[in-house]
Amino acid sequence: MSNYVLTAKEALDVLEKYHTDKPKYVAIDTETTGLQWDTHEAFLIQVGWGWGDNYAFPVQFSREVAEIIEDPSSEKVLHNAKFDTHFLENLGIKVAGKVHDSQVMARLLLSGNESIALDDLATHLIDQKAGEADKALRKWMKQEKTRRSKQLTTELRKAGYTRKAYDNWKKENIPLPPEVLEIEKSVDLNVTYEDVPLEIMEKYATGDVRHTLALFNKFRPIIKSNNLTNAYERDMQTISYVYNWERRGMSVDLPYLEEGIEYGELKLKELEQEIHTIAGRELNTNSPKQILGIFHERGLPIKATDEETLEGIAAQDPLASKIVEYRKHGKIVGTYFKPIYERAKRTGGTIHANFNVAGPVTGRFSSSDPNLQNIPNHNLGEKLNVRRAFIPSNGYSFVFMDYSQMEVIIMAEYSGDENLIQAILNKEDLHTKTALSIDPRAKEVYLPGVPKDEQPPEFQKIRSMAKATTFGIFYGIGASTLSKNLKIDIETARQYIRNFFLTYPRIEAFMRAVQNTAQRRPGRYVINKFGRVYWGVEGREYALANYLIQGTGADMIKTAIDRCEKLLQGYKSRIVLMVHDELIFEIADGEQHLIPLLKEQMTYFPTFKLPIEVGIEYSSTSWAEPLPWRGQDKKQTA
Repeated sequence: MSNYVLTAKEALDVLEKYHTDKPKYVAIDTETTGLQWDTHEAFLIQVGWGWGDNYAFPVQFSREVAEIIEDPSSEKVLHNAKFDTHFLENLGIKVAGKVHDSQVMARLLLSGNESIALDDLATHLIDQKAGEADKALRKWMKQEKTRRSKQLTTELRKAGYTRKAYDNWKKENIPLPPEVLEIEKSVDLNVTYEDVPLEIMEKYATGDVRHTLALFNKFRPIIKSNNLTNAYERDMQTISYVYNWERRGMSVDLPYLEEGIEYGELKLKELEQEIHTIAGRELNTNSPKQILGIFHERGLPIKATDEETLEGIAAQDPLASKIVEYRKHGKIVGTYFKPIYERAKRTGGTIHANFNVAGPVTGRFSSSDPNLQNIPNHNLGEKLNVRRAFIPSNGYSFVFMDYSQMEVIIMAEYSGDENLIQAILNKEDLHTKTALSIDPRAKEVYLPGVPKDEQPPEFQKIRSMAKATTFGIFYGIGASTLSKNLKIDIETARQYIRNFFLTYPRIEAFMRAVQNTAQRRPGRYVINKFGRVYWGVEGREYALANYLIQGTGADMIKTAIDRCEKLLQGYKSRIVLMVHDELIFEIADGEQHLIPLLKEQMTYFPTFKLPIEVGIEYSSTSWAEPLPWRGQDKKQTA
């Protein structure tokens, strides 16, 4: 029986073997035409339950392999489970049985310096030759692409055209001559996995499920022996919820995006012309060499061309401010408006982002395709506000619940610093308090009783530096890095850090204790309040205090997500997104009574000595237009 299924009989033979073997664990993998499940397709499905029992099914046999995947009697093991599960659901296949993820296990067991990619893990932990199949596949694809490229060049020459002309037409989006179009159709330069010869693809495809199951078998007892089962189960539960967020997606306003792109491109042309006029010649704003050169000519020699440097000379030369304005518009249009529009247009006005639960070592989420956690909250006018493009679904309103000072509260819990605790209980503005403590100039310009946003600009600048100092210290940075970040001399940076620890002495003691504890332990590990282990790296134990703070926040939010998802069962309302310390809900019309109940679930942490609070805003129009929620809280009864 072949490991690469080519006939219906071979597919049935695999099924018969599965039912005979009755394996407890089955590894699953897919090969796809791309990485975006909402626009690409799976062409191969792999299953395996032993070192030799690994099989690849082309999608025409999807119903046969579905009998294995949908069998609840076996537990399923995947590496990055959400990815494959999305593609399988597109084929009408629902993964049944308890689901495991070897990538999540790896994240819990390895330090942040170690790769958790399947090939890397398999090569280092299972079989040193594990990556050879991948190398063979990529070598073939590279050679095939070169072959096709040469073939295209040859065909163009036969027809009387040059490759240089063809490449220029493609680059400039110039319509191709009919004869060249026919040649292009006959020579596809896009080499995909579907093109790979069977003998190469079989080794590659079946190797992935073999190694996924081997990693799971290796990690499972280690997870248990390190008391990480609860952390693992929490992450897997979170993945199941996040899968549904991704599946539903977020609605976007396609006409708004389209109009924004049109307006933005026109604005960029206008700015480009203004730049040329001020410069007295054409200037490539993307060329550091040209920009450095022209400012040198204009008597303003600069060493860098970044936004901060150009803004520093903007008052002296209008050319600098115009270049900054041009770049801001270019980034909003090119990085956000166009990609979001193109992606959402293919899916009927919905963005299906990817959330990586097993990404950052702290346990925090990351997001990609697009990164919804990095959507800018600033805008370049009404027509170029990225958040304005995200709108609630029909019959829903957005509700934003954002944890207040989460990292500061967690640091106070761990350190027990009385000054910090008292400031939190008194609802003082922490960064104002810190500014007055670390910088002697702050007291000279501070206006007692005046809100922070109405303080003199000099104080607001010091307060901003105090905030950066606070979180910089939490992250473990020293005076050298702080001085660079704040653009202050190193002695002032040392003074800031010294005065910070004089104000909050228990924070310094806590951070030293974390390092000392890790250095004494094999594996240099520490454990957060929720049982998550962080493995240190020799010489970088200073990072572990930050891991504890960040990771505890991550586990608090995962706990809150679990509670909120359970509360929302049976309702139309749902979670659509998590952004750092904030959950974004779509609350259905007529279900506003859920808001105080959700707040209750997010803030109930009885093992914490300090109160956990969330700010609540809502919007019936877009992400860019939140308003304070004035509803009545339900009294805590749990």
